[in-house]
Formats: sequence, C-alpha cells, structure tokens
Amino acid sequence: MIEISKPDFDEVVRLHWHRIFQFVHRSVRDPDLAADLTQDCFWRAYKSWPGFRGDSSVHTWLRRIALNVIRTFARKKALQLLRCAVSIEAINESHIKDQVSSCPEANAVRQDAVRAVWKAAKRVSPKQRLALRLRFVDELDISEIAATMDVSEGSIKVHLSRAVRSIRATLQSHA
Repeated sequence: MIEISKPDFDEVVRLHWHRIFQFVHRSVRDPDLAADLTQDCFWRAYKSWPGFRGDSSVHTWLRRIALNVIRTFARKKALQLLRCAVSIEAINESHIKDQVSSCPEANAVRQDAVRAVWKAAKRVSPKQRLALRLRFVDELDISEIAATMDVSEGSIKVHLSRAVRSIRATLQSHA
C-alpha cells in the first residue's frame, strides 16, 4: 500500500490560519469571535488529522470544518445560519483597491452599485448567499464551493444562477 505523506499539522496551521480566519470573520463579523471559532476549527481539525484521507485539498477540508463550526455556533446561540449578508465592509480591501480609479465620482458610483448588489443579496436564501460569497468574495471555483458546502456541483450552479437572477430582478425593479 502506498502511503500518502501529509504535512505536519503545525505546517497546516501556519499555511491556512489566515485564510480560514478571514472566512470565519466574514461570516460572524466579529474579530474576537472569529478568532475563537477559528481556534475551534483547528482544534477539531487537529483531532481529526490522523483520519484525513486527502480526498480533497487540506484547505477545502478546513473550510468545511470551519463552516460546521459556524453552523454549530449559530445553532447554539439561536441565530439564523449566516444571518449577516456580506456587506461592502466585508469585501477584502484588495478587491476594492484593484478597481479604484482616479475619479472620485466613479468610485462613489461603483461603491453604491456594490452596496446595492449586496443589499439585494440579503433577499436570497442563506445557501444562495453563501454560494455567492464563496464564489465572488472568496473566489473559489464551483468544485471547491461544492466541497465546502457538501453538495453537488450542479446544486451550486443552481444556487448561483437563482441568486444572480433574483439579485438582477431586484436591481431592475429598483432602477
């Protein structure tokens, strides 16, 4: 039997802590709580590390654990799953900086448009909102989103399609 070499868990933490923290922080929008939940995620991963088979990437596996930690926290606190839609403040500043022009008016129009999209996104289902966030904020591909949400790739495509259609209709009705 061929044995798959896995990196030392300390190396896994070093390589993935920041991105998992960002993922959790965008969900809970509280840095202290995000740090606690990220710690819980890595604690659960550490306990499960010997059984990690490598069916997915380590990062996808950690993201799935983080999502479960977030869901567990939400249930314990009687919060809706992922109750907070992604807002303009939650978008990574680097995404905004890449699109900033030298014209303040153009920047203001762009920011208003982004705010309108995320406001419209509050009207879609939590699963659709999560799929949107993973695709357009975290920039995951369809297979990574499917692995993170533990659903088929086809289901992810349907969630994204319906969410985009709903957001488009909302924006057109307000135009």
